Amino acid sequence: MTSGIYVRTDKHRAAAKIGGQKRAQDPELQRKQKEMYQDPEWKRKQKEGVQKCAQDPEWIRKQKEGIQKSSQNPEWIRKNKEGAQKRAQDPEWQRKNKEGAQKRAQDPEWQRKNKEGAQKSSQDPEWIRKNKEMRERMYQDPEWKRKQKEGIQKSYQDPERRRKQKEGVQKCAQDPEWRRKQKEGAQRKYDEDSVYKQKMANGTRERANNYEYLLKNTEFRVGGFWYGNVNYNKRKKYCVLWNRDLWTRIDSFQNFKSILSNKTKEDNNGKALSRHHVYYNTKACCEWDEDIQGYYVMIDIGTKNKPDTYKYYIDGDPNKFVLLTKSEHSQVSKEKLKWIRIFEELIKTKYNGKCYYTKEDLYEINRS
Repeated sequence: MTSGIYVRTDKHRAAAKIGGQKRAQDPELQRKQKEMYQDPEWKRKQKEGVQKCAQDPEWIRKQKEGIQKSSQNPEWIRKNKEGAQKRAQDPEWQRKNKEGAQKRAQDPEWQRKNKEGAQKSSQDPEWIRKNKEMRERMYQDPEWKRKQKEGIQKSYQDPERRRKQKEGVQKCAQDPEWRRKQKEGAQRKYDEDSVYKQKMANGTRERANNYEYLLKNTEFRVGGFWYGNVNYNKRKKYCVLWNRDLWTRIDSFQNFKSILSNKTKEDNNGKALSRHHVYYNTKACCEWDEDIQGYYVMIDIGTKNKPDTYKYYIDGDPNKFVLLTKSEHSQVSKEKLKWIRIFEELIKTKYNGKCYYTKEDLYEINRS
């Protein structure tokens, strides 16, 4: 052995291991070690030492090589995994880990460094490549998929976690900057990654043909099934008499013009006019509410947070329709009572109380 150089042999490693195990079983030594870890001065020196090492390129290189070597050792991987599983099942470790995470999350300096580190990593092609390979490897592992699924299901059964998740999503959704970045990121990935684009298209087609997915999606939208709930279509349900025959009679009677602007399809950049139900009742011609005072309709005059309805009694024929451009049709979705009164007055003055031909009227007109 050359003077001044210490070479660590397998014998030395075995002796160090035995010594470490003995120390780990010594209560007095454990107590002293615990006191040392709680010593602010020791913590400060330890932190300074780590920071000094982190600025040394040679130390970084050796550390990196050591990690790579360890990660290729099946025995090390097994022990590391067992240690992590053991810690994760320890309530005390879970509590401390949670407290540490919350403390870091409230530290502006930590947040800044974490953000800078994430940005730096996301701009490193080598990191991106390795991260992508790791994720692909995970996604192909049936055991990982099973555990991931179980973890997600377990989390969704926790009301507190669901509440926090919902609040976090709502907070992000109200941030214009977050929405912009999210949209740009998704669009960039869709445009640049042909494999991702193909997967998205295949996934959409598969879901569209998957009965179980469609059923679950429908159940979510309608808020649960009940016996007799047979129509799962979210589209508005119109009266069966709301058909092409009636549309033709409305269009012909109103001379194919908007009641508000007198625009025709040609004046509206070639876009067809919309037929609007004056009383916002899509079941007009089939069903109407009626009492001793006559026909009426319940009009929503409230807001999303403060819903309210108004009982409006209809003047004359309850089946009233008008032609509008698309922009006008969007406009009348608000202030409904105001627009009902406007359209009733226009139908009275402009069309003498009528707004469509009867079948007999149109037949006579076509004959003559």
